[in-house]
Amino acid sequence: MHLRPLVLTTAFVTSALVGCSRDEFAPWGFAQDVSLECSAPARGQVGVAYSYTPEVRTGVQPFKYSVDPSTPLPPGLTIDEDTGTISGTPTAEGMYPLKIVVVDGRDVESVITCGDIVIDPGAGIDCRDESVDPGDIPDGFVGYVYNYQPTAAGGRPPYTNWTATNLPPGLTIDPANGLISGTPTETGVFTVTLTATDADGQELAGECGVLEIRDPIVVDTDSLLAAYPDGCISYGETLSGLIDKGIVIPVKDASVPPVCSLVAGRGNGSRNFDGNKDTPDSFPPGIAVSADTCELSGTVDSKLRFGIYAWITTIEQSGTKAYLPYCAPQDVQAGTAYPIARTDGGTDKTLAPGHVVFDVDAVNPPTFTFGNDTPDPQVRVEYTEDCAGSCFYAYIFSYNALSAAASVSASPSAKFPAMGFDGFTHAIRVTESDETFLRNYGGRAFVTNISYDYCMSQNEQDCGNNETDPDAKAALIRANGDGSNYEFGLIVLPAN
Repeated sequence: MHLRPLVLTTAFVTSALVGCSRDEFAPWGFAQDVSLECSAPARGQVGVAYSYTPEVRTGVQPFKYSVDPSTPLPPGLTIDEDTGTISGTPTAEGMYPLKIVVVDGRDVESVITCGDIVIDPGAGIDCRDESVDPGDIPDGFVGYVYNYQPTAAGGRPPYTNWTATNLPPGLTIDPANGLISGTPTETGVFTVTLTATDADGQELAGECGVLEIRDPIVVDTDSLLAAYPDGCISYGETLSGLIDKGIVIPVKDASVPPVCSLVAGRGNGSRNFDGNKDTPDSFPPGIAVSADTCELSGTVDSKLRFGIYAWITTIEQSGTKAYLPYCAPQDVQAGTAYPIARTDGGTDKTLAPGHVVFDVDAVNPPTFTFGNDTPDPQVRVEYTEDCAGSCFYAYIFSYNALSAAASVSASPSAKFPAMGFDGFTHAIRVTESDETFLRNYGGRAFVTNISYDYCMSQNEQDCGNNETDPDAKAALIRANGDGSNYEFGLIVLPAN
């Protein structure tokens, strides 16, 4: 009777003890680490208050927070040890990896690797060219178009109401987008400051450092004519000599030396010398110019017309260009050609170019004229045969570089001498008055080349004197002129 309750009580107690043991020890046997959601910390900006609190996912409170020494916070920020909030005002831009150390209520330490804290530059205007030491707004040159686009950082776009202080004369800033543009008109050193307004009305500012406007590389006309009265460089001259004579004035404080080259283009003396319209224009075959020294080498191909060839050598430095006239003779005539000579002011200039100094701003509209109806200069073409009866002469000419409005003439022309007939003379006259052309080219040296072909005969047929078709007449002159021709180069120089 008494054993049954005892057995039941023992079973109950045993069961109760087992259950109580499980309730008491299970939580401590399976402790969980602390976890945070901090994979994407808030982005910050220099000079703007920052706050970011990681989100606790698991762990036993209370928590104590710190930052792992291997990943210090951005300068200006600290972490609250009780809340984990990272706050402050950043003082330096950059990307900062973050590791947070958490000690929970059990004194268990966890190190959590988070994402990067990115600190953007402070609200302001970026207008310095970091490629320039110590980093200034890009420089410009007098007479050269200037374009520079500063950028705004921080604040909230769009950015408007752009203003600038102390821009060089000739430059302006677009208030809508901050583009600085124009053509500088004066040299100098200008300390530039920019401002703009963001969408919240916050004013942004930028100290841009120094904007220096320098003179480009130039050719001095007075010095050129003092050293070379015909207005062109020929054999034996070098770049160092040109600089020493003041003919070439390089860019001040340039980091690279000038480079010389033959660049085809209008006014540069390039032509279709090979007669093939499908090939690029070139310079007189046989000549070359050294890139480093600007020295002329070679000779003009003797298959070309007899006379004087003029062209432009382009000198480049720091993105600017100068245009220097060069010339070289081709002094070999065909064995059957007529003797040809040219005089300027009564002086023999057969193998020298002509030149004119032109001030594009002297008259409005601008214009220049070379030659007169004296005629001066005068070309003399002598007939080498005895003209027993009537004699006839004809000529054609072509030219390049000038505008469609230019007037090029060989008149007056006349038999030579006045009594009897031993040849003829003709003028060289050029007038250019196209304002657009002259505004584009009047500030630099350029050349025009005039090519003449001659024919003389004792009848009207051989030289096409009775031919009404211009092309047919030209073909007869070239075919029956015994290889008689002349090349003339006119150099137009800008006034200093």
